[in-house]
Amino acid sequence: PELYQAYYRGNYQLDDVAASIDYAKSHGVYVSINLLLFPGLTDTPDEIIAWQKFIKDHQIDMVQLRNLNVDPDDFCDFMPHPSEQGVGVKTFIEKLRQDSPNLVVGSFSRYDGNE
Repeated sequence: PELYQAYYRGNYQLDDVAASIDYAKSHGVYVSINLLLFPGLTDTPDEIIAWQKFIKDHQIDMVQLRNLNVDPDDFCDFMPHPSEQGVGVKTFIEKLRQDSPNLVVGSFSRYDGNE
């Protein structure tokens, strides 16, 4: 929640996003989320655990990885600094897939032709 709010700075919280996801899932919607990656921040052990829990708790179907494409110095000026070292994006993805084997992880939108 702290990283979410620091980045989005919206008038809604991560809990509001989670409630929207839960509502969609309760109505049979396939839920795909965009996960904005920033190595060294997104891939810390605490963030991995938080993402694993969020994905399971809210039955996320797909995570689309997105590169932030920001100046790292500017970004780090306003984001909380992690207390842990990142483990790498590859390990981050592997841990998500290990914890949720049916989760689709990619950088594309899914289309099954039935929509």
